[in-house]
Amino acid sequence: MYALENYHPFVLFFYFITVVCLTMFFMHPVLLFVSLLASFVLFTAMRGLRGVGFSAVFFLVVALINPFFSHNGVTPLLFINGNPITLEALVYGIFMGMLLLSTLYWLRSFHTLMTEDKIMALFSGVFPKLALLLSMILHFVPQLVKKGKAIYAAQKALGAWENAKHFKAHKLWIAVLSALLTQALESAIDTADSMRARGYAAGKRRSAYPYKFRGKDIALLVFILLLAGCFLFFAWTGRATFYFYPQISQVDLSPASVFMYIAYALLMFMPVIVLVKGEIRWKYLRSGI
Repeated sequence: MYALENYHPFVLFFYFITVVCLTMFFMHPVLLFVSLLASFVLFTAMRGLRGVGFSAVFFLVVALINPFFSHNGVTPLLFINGNPITLEALVYGIFMGMLLLSTLYWLRSFHTLMTEDKIMALFSGVFPKLALLLSMILHFVPQLVKKGKAIYAAQKALGAWENAKHFKAHKLWIAVLSALLTQALESAIDTADSMRARGYAAGKRRSAYPYKFRGKDIALLVFILLLAGCFLFFAWTGRATFYFYPQISQVDLSPASVFMYIAYALLMFMPVIVLVKGEIRWKYLRSGI
């Protein structure tokens, strides 16, 4: 993961904003499959398989729930209470689940790479208060989740959750949230006191961050712009358009479309390529020791 962390925060921020926007704005089967595969490989390479089970359940819920709310399409599979469950609605739900899941993986990878220091370095010069707010959110939210799990585990160890159903379970969750809120307020007060004691907003800001643009940052940024520009050019000609209703379109496999898919795949797999390159280089350097 160090191979990616070593790049300038602006390059990382610009890349993730680009891939998330492209994933959300172009609902095309080939593009969504490539985005999901690339985001999944990157996420598991950095954080392992933790949380993949929840993601699979989330995908299935989104994919299967759409046909029960949308009855558009010309290919009914079955009827429930007189309402058709269509093939088009089912396929649309599957790819909508892929869109949401790939976006989730991209954002979780972004959260792993963009630490509080990088957020501050990126926005402190232009939006210092916004940068501070974002960095504090990125710091406090994982802490609150960790504390919530600790409180729940403590209650469970004391036997509070034995035979807890309905009203009792709701009361216990309210107690957990109340304890979390109290700790969050105490932590906010302590942070404010610490900031005042260290002279925050008392004079001119003197913070400096060790992030400077280097040759490899410029090269990667240019590569991102070229691939994104190439893809958007072909998308502007209509090659990234795909219809699910009223009938599922056919995937365009013309040479120009295949070139567009390749440019999109290179853009999406760029972090994975950087990670693989860094791993190969590291093994080569170790072999020479």
